[in-house]
Amino acid sequence: MTALKMTDKRLTADPLVGTKEIQHVLEDWLRGQGSQDVWKLLGMDSMKKVGWKVSPMASLLCAEPVVDLLSKIFKVCKNGVIPRKKLRDAFEYTKKDYRRINWTRQGDSDFFDKVDTRLRVYASWVRDFKLKDDSYCRFCRRISLKEKVAVDSLISLIELDGAGGAKMDQSSVSTCLDLVLYNPTNRDASGHSSSSKDKGAVFKRILSRKISSPLPLKSKAKSTAASASKEPLGDEDVKLGCEKNICVYIYI
Repeated sequence: MTALKMTDKRLTADPLVGTKEIQHVLEDWLRGQGSQDVWKLLGMDSMKKVGWKVSPMASLLCAEPVVDLLSKIFKVCKNGVIPRKKLRDAFEYTKKDYRRINWTRQGDSDFFDKVDTRLRVYASWVRDFKLKDDSYCRFCRRISLKEKVAVDSLISLIELDGAGGAKMDQSSVSTCLDLVLYNPTNRDASGHSSSSKDKGAVFKRILSRKISSPLPLKSKAKSTAASASKEPLGDEDVKLGCEKNICVYIYI
């Protein structure tokens, strides 16, 4: 399983998946369950609060009817994203063409909205396990071995590189290693990188560069004073007061 970081570019539903395909999945699922009470089959009669920001619950997600339905849906919606409008319409057509599926006291419109949301929340939990290893590990610490087998079977059905623009943005999985490209042509026969030789040549040029700027005034004055101190002053120099030597003595 690959750990990916979610970005602003989210997975989208496959536009090639039609309402009729989802309807056939729902009808086949109801036949296999031997019941038409969708509300009870999806665990919606439980008092547990379920929503988009609620942590996954194994008692609901790993229930046999839920695992069976998600397994059938993921074979159609390969990237694990269920189209909202088409799923809701599929429930309506199933009620009209197949049998009654709303056995609650709620109106059909509210019933379809709640069932549609609950099923897509279940699917989002499985996608999160597929995308994030840390979420998957935290969930597995709280479940039994049987529940883990059920979750793993659902995760294996999701294909992140499926059709319908389901591919993830590659920038989300890029690492800092992408910034340093390995180029084998940069190595010589001894196995050392040629870039190190280039750096050495640069340092040599820097160290061998000659100073083009003039010497500081102080050092020049010292050299003049040293040369003047070696030669005795003549009478004419003392008498006239050589400007050059006077400046040197004053500076020192």
